[in-house]
Amino acid sequence: MTDIRKYIARGLAVTAVAAMTACSDTDAPAPPAPDCSEVPFSLTVEADKGQEARSHNTANLDQISVLAYTGPTRYMDCMVTRDGSGIWRTHDGYSSNLRTYYWPWSGLDVYAFSGNLENTDATNIYSPLGKGNMTFGERDGSGGMKWGCPVRISYTVKNGNSDNIGPRADPLFASTIGRTLHDGPVPLNFRHMLCRVSFAIVNENPTGNVTVRVSQIAIDNLAGSGVYTPASGKTTSAGLPVSDPSYGSWAVNYDSRTNFSTYESLDFSMTDNNTGNPRAITLNGNVYEMMLMPQTMPYTNAVGTVSQPRLALNYSVIDKNGTIIHGNPDGTTLYGYADVPAVTWKQNTHYVYIFHIKETIVNVEILPVPFNVNPFVDGGTIVPPVKD
Repeated sequence: MTDIRKYIARGLAVTAVAAMTACSDTDAPAPPAPDCSEVPFSLTVEADKGQEARSHNTANLDQISVLAYTGPTRYMDCMVTRDGSGIWRTHDGYSSNLRTYYWPWSGLDVYAFSGNLENTDATNIYSPLGKGNMTFGERDGSGGMKWGCPVRISYTVKNGNSDNIGPRADPLFASTIGRTLHDGPVPLNFRHMLCRVSFAIVNENPTGNVTVRVSQIAIDNLAGSGVYTPASGKTTSAGLPVSDPSYGSWAVNYDSRTNFSTYESLDFSMTDNNTGNPRAITLNGNVYEMMLMPQTMPYTNAVGTVSQPRLALNYSVIDKNGTIIHGNPDGTTLYGYADVPAVTWKQNTHYVYIFHIKETIVNVEILPVPFNVNPFVDGGTIVPPVKD
């Protein structure tokens, strides 16, 4: 393969090479216009939730890795970062040095990934091809396969990290196929490869009668790994339902079932009756969330064995006189358990688990909402409402 990197001018702005009439010599693709134009990016994330949660959104995503091909020729393999002014800048693929890439004559197929695709933002940040859990298709184009496109991404949900926080790594994937200079900036609409799970409380006791405290939540018997297959030759356009073929598919490893926990103490409490208006469980003012593997629950294997995930809520209920209704004698919390309602979690979708408490847990319901809908507002109201 011809190494076209040496023909790409280095610089931070197009004006630095305005006197040039071409961006390449005969061994590299010629530009479609007499003036050189750099390849700009326009990024969106399917879930734009402002600053409410720890998952990626357009406000807090500041680093991605990009792989681009023009025909069978690799054109970009680099890190892209957002600077202080909000502009996305390309790097050289080997270090943190900035580098300007110019439009080739033919269109670009662009694949982009978030930095934590291997569960840490510090791993292989300069090159997508350096990621050990990604398999790329180097084929001749038969069957619609493009050279260099990602064909498999292995992923394991990270269950806690050095800060003792539950599963929150949020891998993203985006692709734009056949983009040219005349089409304008390359739009990269990222999809969440995992699903988002959060929790809410309904205190069905009279206001002021009891205090409900929640310190920890766990979900047991969940699959934690799988292989994601991106859709071949599809652009990840915005506004498409998760059933659209462009979302690709997961092959879940159900033998990887384990326990997933919030780990940290949530220190959540409430005293008011909020029947019909579930309140989001928060931590430090933010909705608490867990990023988990899409999967079917309960899961039945080939020999008919059923695996039923269970929700565990570490909570206490104390009346206004200080009498412990539910909890340990010293006033600390005590786990209550409930089966997870039957559901198939889908990628890029948010699921809210609502605990109804009246002295003890009496019911658990689930509210699936699109990941690109802001499900909580200040005060803990769920939007859209749980019931009409």
